[in-house]
Amino acid sequence: MVFESDPKQKTLKSVIKRRIGNRVGAAFALLLLLIWSLINSEVRVTSQQFTKSLSEWCHSLEDFAIGQVFADNEQAVYAKVDQFNEDHPKIHLSWVKTEAPATEATLNWSLPLSWTYTYPLRLVGGKYFGKFIVQGSYLADRAFLNELILRVSLLIIISSMIFWCLYPLWNKIPEELIFKPIDNLINTFKDQTTNLPNLNSKDQPEELKIIKHKILDLIAKEKESIKAEAMNKVRSKLAHDLKSPLEVINALERNKTRAEVSWRVKTMALLRMAKIAQDLLVPNSESKNDISDVLVADTLSVIISEKQVLYADRNARLELAVPAELEGTFARINPFSFQRALSNIIDNAFDALDKADSLISVILKKIDKNLIEIEIHDNGKGISEERLSSVGAIGITDKKGGHGLGLSQAQEAMAEASGSFHITSKVGQGTSVFLGLPICPPPIWFTNSIKVQDSTKFVILDDDPSVHQLWKDHLVGYEIVHHHVYDRPIFEKFSADQSNFFLVDYQFDHGETTGLDVIRTHNLNERSILVTSYFSDQEVQRKAVEIKAKILPKHLIKNLALDKSPIKPDLTPDIVLIDDVALTASMWNWDAEEVKAQILWFPNKETFLSAAVPKNVPICIDFELIGTNGCEVAIDLAAQGYSQLHLVTGTPKENLPVLPSVIKSVRGKGFPREILDRSPT
Repeated sequence: MVFESDPKQKTLKSVIKRRIGNRVGAAFALLLLLIWSLINSEVRVTSQQFTKSLSEWCHSLEDFAIGQVFADNEQAVYAKVDQFNEDHPKIHLSWVKTEAPATEATLNWSLPLSWTYTYPLRLVGGKYFGKFIVQGSYLADRAFLNELILRVSLLIIISSMIFWCLYPLWNKIPEELIFKPIDNLINTFKDQTTNLPNLNSKDQPEELKIIKHKILDLIAKEKESIKAEAMNKVRSKLAHDLKSPLEVINALERNKTRAEVSWRVKTMALLRMAKIAQDLLVPNSESKNDISDVLVADTLSVIISEKQVLYADRNARLELAVPAELEGTFARINPFSFQRALSNIIDNAFDALDKADSLISVILKKIDKNLIEIEIHDNGKGISEERLSSVGAIGITDKKGGHGLGLSQAQEAMAEASGSFHITSKVGQGTSVFLGLPICPPPIWFTNSIKVQDSTKFVILDDDPSVHQLWKDHLVGYEIVHHHVYDRPIFEKFSADQSNFFLVDYQFDHGETTGLDVIRTHNLNERSILVTSYFSDQEVQRKAVEIKAKILPKHLIKNLALDKSPIKPDLTPDIVLIDDVALTASMWNWDAEEVKAQILWFPNKETFLSAAVPKNVPICIDFELIGTNGCEVAIDLAAQGYSQLHLVTGTPKENLPVLPSVIKSVRGKGFPREILDRSPT
């Protein structure tokens, strides 16, 4: 589990800092106010003393000034004032005669440190004698200035000491004793690591050390528990997945009378076991990269055959119903996950049977043109409504010794393929499991029809006599040549006859030559079909695409459609795609059918040039090709006279290099209806 903090939420650190900070700040402000009050009081006392001294000086001159005025000798007053100023050079005294002098002495301050003292002379006989004005500066009074500097310095020093004492209470002490240990504990949960720094720091409280050690012990135990649980899941999954194919192989070995079908069932069981081993050795190998085009009816048939072998001794019927129109229907899904899901669901159905006339039916249905549904129904004991809500959860099972993995894996497989999973059940009546899958276009290598004429002759190459009989029954009215072994000189003759159509097995006569080798050697890709049970082998598919051969799954022989519509003698495609990914061509074919368009697909430039396509046909070139890119291919084709060149890519246009002028347009990987100027009919 990963713990994440929300930056919008209050953190313990911010709350503690704010509350401690508020209180420390308030205490600091109160102490500063107290110190300032004390210093201000001292300054006021000093100022009062200074005012008293000035008042005494003025009072000593007052009687002299009044007496001289009564004697009509004001010049003596001025002389006395001048003498006073000479005796006191740091201040200046002046006598100002006014009609209405101030009634009381005042001391006024002026910026920065100047002062003015006004001393009114007393009233005698109703006569005004003026006032004394004394002016000076504190800067001139060194004693007063020194005292002021001393007091301010004391204020700064005391304030700094208070700040030095209080600041750690707000920041350093909580940081060291609270915040860092808490952060360390949080990181213990986030990182889940035992390599935490300063775990045994001597400055950390012993209680926090104990908490840390306890947390680390819990994390270590949790990791061991998770590891053990993961190993148990792997063991359970391995035992669960291997059980079915192993039991099938054992049943086939015991029942030799079913040898005619056992080879394919055994092969599929072995492939499933190989896939299980791959998943075990390479984690996450069963991913979306393994999703491919799966022939749904064939997969159902294989699993049904497997279960019929496995449960041959059970008094129960297992039936498969597939409409003919859905025999060639494909869905994109992980084939091994799909097989595993079907196998698990049918196993569960057999486990639920409790009647003498037990029946399990598997029905493939078409819901609409884009969706198919597989219904697996049993008439067993059913599931209660309460139990039904927990079906599919890992570890939930009714089976003795079960692991509760089957239905959960089926749900995952359907979700991975953008499909659906649904269960209905009634106690005593049975259970139905519904698997919904989107229909995908047939892959480029697949075919289930060929164009024929009355003059068409068929050459069958297969070492299995039963296959020859199937073709004989299906191709009634046509001339057929049967060959059980490949003889090159004979096939040289047959290939020269353009009326011959070849139906070739992939493996025959236990030799190294394959059916694809025969098709390539005699250039039969336009007049042949590879008929094989190995159609799901991706290597076989890749080689068939390389030589532009078509594949018919062998079990669909009876469904091969014989199209007798006239064959165009000189078929010109409506559009060409050059792309080394066959899936794109498959998707385009699906859309092209709607607009009645003919597409030719080539995996590279070389195969395209060998086909002699008309110069005026629109050509769409994938940008990312093996060993080259679409721009280089377009330049080469333009030099040979092709003019309708378009680039198709999933790369954003701004990330592409400078495009050559021969490219008419750049578009995505979807089918280019606008180039054809057609709409669905």
